[in-house]
Amino acid sequence: MLSAVTPLLVVAQDSTDEGYGLQAGPYAFFFFVALGLSLVFLLRSMRKQMRRIAFDEQGTTDAERMLGAPESGKVDPSS
Repeated sequence: MLSAVTPLLVVAQDSTDEGYGLQAGPYAFFFFVALGLSLVFLLRSMRKQMRRIAFDEQGTTDAERMLGAPESGKVDPSS
């Protein structure tokens, strides 16, 4: 049982107690700033692409469009 808990104890202990001196530095800060900027860029790009989507307000189906139905959304009953 103790061997299964040992890795958790090693991870949970403070690394500065043993003199490792690990801390987040300027590289971590710049990394998170870059992540934030890329997220903003991707969200703006996605919003721009979503605006370009052609939305059929009349709700015609694909089959109606393939038959060459008029744009009014009415299907010719003779076909």
